[in-house]
Amino acid sequence: MKFDDFFCFSEVVIIQAQLNWNAKRMQGAKVFVVNTETGAINLCGVLTVSSEYTIEGQTYKFPCKLKCGDEVKVTLRHDHGSYANGAMIHMREITVFGKGMS
Repeated sequence: MKFDDFFCFSEVVIIQAQLNWNAKRMQGAKVFVVNTETGAINLCGVLTVSSEYTIEGQTYKFPCKLKCGDEVKVTLRHDHGSYANGAMIHMREITVFGKGMS
């Protein structure tokens, strides 16, 4: 998500689109706040998939602790390490919260 202005983000919330075993394809996804002017990349958190396949169980909150930037980025790599499932980002919704956002 690219923004026209810089914000200090308090939280990113992702709701997973897959409410079945496919949810595991997002295991290890990383959420970052990026400042494209300075190149600073700050990690908010790493997704650990829940085995509860409901909307509530597949809602993930990442505290960003007021890291500032103009972009929120989600990355996912299963080409290294040991993963049982292929990688795929399945998001029903992503919401960001921060200072100065309306």
